[in-house]
Amino acid sequence: MNYNLQFLKSLNDELVIEISNIMSIVIGTQIRFRTFQEWEQIFTESGFNGINIEDYYDDLFKRSYSFADLVKIMFKMLYHMIVNKEMRKKLSPTLKFARKFQKLLKEGHFGYLIFTGKN
Repeated sequence: MNYNLQFLKSLNDELVIEISNIMSIVIGTQIRFRTFQEWEQIFTESGFNGINIEDYYDDLFKRSYSFADLVKIMFKMLYHMIVNKEMRKKLSPTLKFARKFQKLLKEGHFGYLIFTGKN
């Protein structure tokens, strides 16, 4: 497997458990993190080779909003949390996570990967 990653850091267990729990609530089914070796095995068993991984970590959570935009976002979010129980159930753990791991989120350790291979 070809790792073209600018930044690759293993997550601590607490963070993995928190993310797994939140994603399970949001998606509605239990999820589990997989290692790169597990993903490689999945692709290999599916008949792919020459597997390549591209990372997209740059500034995923960095946003710049004006004060007025922040107020609008906050009121829209509060409104939807008040009137929609399902949204409240999914958004509350996400907000708790963001507060708990605020420093990590701002450091740019989060992103997504795209796996490609040839069949």
